[in-house]
Amino acid sequence: MTIVRKGEVKHRDSLGHKGSIGTGDIQWMTSGSGILHEEMPQVRPEGIAGLQIWLNLPAREKMSRPKYRDLQGERLAEAKTDEGRAFA
Repeated sequence: MTIVRKGEVKHRDSLGHKGSIGTGDIQWMTSGSGILHEEMPQVRPEGIAGLQIWLNLPAREKMSRPKYRDLQGERLAEAKTDEGRAFA
């Protein structure tokens, strides 16, 4: 999972899929079997900030088909809590 707080990250894979995620956007990806994936942070004067979390799939899922889900920040709901903010 990649969360971009500021800036832009372009991504593409060996199957021809490509896209871009920017400020406030989230990408959920399962790389699966037989695919090469690359991400290219776009270096700009305003900089880039984000978070990437990698999860190890269970052995039975490691040969699955690749999957992507890009979530645009403007389409995400924001929930407020007593402790701060969380995206829903």
